[in-house]
Amino acid sequence: MRFTRWPSWFTYKRRKEAQNHIADEEAESVIADKLSEAQCVATVAQYLLGQGWQLVSPTELGAQIWARLQGKGLAAAAATQPIQHEVWQLYGAILHDHCQQNHDQAWTELTTWLQRQTPRLVNSPSEQEEAVQESVIALQRQLQEAPLNAPRAFFAFALQVLRRMVVDLHRRRTAVMRGGGNDLSLEEMGEESDNWEEQVAAPPEEGQSVEMHVANKEIRQQLQTFFRRHLPTELQWQVAEAHFLDGLSPVEIAALMGKPAHEIRLVKARIVQKLQNLAELDRQQLLAILGQVEANPRHE
Repeated sequence: MRFTRWPSWFTYKRRKEAQNHIADEEAESVIADKLSEAQCVATVAQYLLGQGWQLVSPTELGAQIWARLQGKGLAAAAATQPIQHEVWQLYGAILHDHCQQNHDQAWTELTTWLQRQTPRLVNSPSEQEEAVQESVIALQRQLQEAPLNAPRAFFAFALQVLRRMVVDLHRRRTAVMRGGGNDLSLEEMGEESDNWEEQVAAPPEEGQSVEMHVANKEIRQQLQTFFRRHLPTELQWQVAEAHFLDGLSPVEIAALMGKPAHEIRLVKARIVQKLQNLAELDRQQLLAILGQVEANPRHE
C-alpha cells in the first residue's frame, strides 16, 4: 500500500512566500510603469519649451492635465500623445483668452505659430508673410467682435483663417495678372487651375468656407450636437468637428492633436462609415442641417 508524500509545512511556506514575492514584484512593476504627476508635468514643460509658449507655467498647466488624465491609468511610455493633445486644447483656450485681452505676448506666440504653418501652404516667403499678417488682422477683428464658442479649438480656427487667407491672396494676385481688379469667380478659378485650391483648402464637398463654419454659429452648434449624439468617442467628436466644421485635413488635425496622421485617417474613415449607416430619420436630420449651410450664400 502506497502513501502519498505531502510537502512539509516548511516547503509549503517557502513556496507561498516565493509566489507572494513574484506577485509583489509584478505589482510594483505595473505601478512603476504608470504615468506619475511629476512625469506629466515634465512632459508638459518640455513641450511648452519646444513651442516657445510662456503664457502659463508648466507646473500649473501640468497639474490641470494630470487632473484630467490620472484616472485613465496611462502607462508612462504611452502618455506622450495624450498629454500633447491636452496641451494643444488647454493652451489654445489660454491663448484665445489672452489674445482677446490684447496681450502682446499672446499675439507674438500666435503669429510665430502661424509662420510655422505657412510653408505647407505657399512657397514664396513674401506671400507667407503677407498671409500671416492678414490672418492676424482677421483674427484680431474676430476676437474684438466676440470670443469663440469653443476657445479650446483656437488653433484649429486660426489655421483655417490662414488657409482661407492664402486662397484669397492667390485669387487677388491672379486677378491682377489677368488685368482686372476684382477677385476671380469660382468658375474662373477652375479654368485657371483645377488643382490649386484643392491643395491649400478643403474640397467643397468636405469643407465649407470659414464664414459658414464660424459666423453661422447656430448651424455649427447643431452639427456639434449631432456629432456628439451619433459618434461614440470624444476623439471622433473632435476629428469630425475639425474636419467637417473647420475644413482641416487629417494631416493638419494630427499635427494639432499630436497624433500620427494614419491614426486620424482611420478615425475619419470610421466617422464617415458611421454617418453613412445612420437610420433614415437621423440621416434626414443631418441632411437638413447641411441643407441650411448650402442655403446660405458663400462669400468668395
